Amino acid sequence: VKSSGATDRPARVGYRSQLDYPAEARNRGLTGIVTLKIKIEATGSLGEVLVQSATPPGVFDMAARNAVKNWRFEPAFSKGQAVA
Repeated sequence: VKSSGATDRPARVGYRSQLDYPAEARNRGLTGIVTLKIKIEATGSLGEVLVQSATPPGVFDMAARNAVKNWRFEPAFSKGQAVA
């Protein structure tokens, strides 16, 4: 997890679930990469989730977004306070 602002400690992933591989992609032998931009709120909850890039496009996007929705996070800290 990379922070967009200056923090004393960046946000961290506490739990990471596995991606449900799309059946059509599995049947066709496809692999891919999806880069997501996510907002982790000061409470550690997940905020906005945006697909930054996907190769191949449209194949793994939804599966990646759904997987990250099940992750658990520790928020970033700045000057001893949890921040988004």
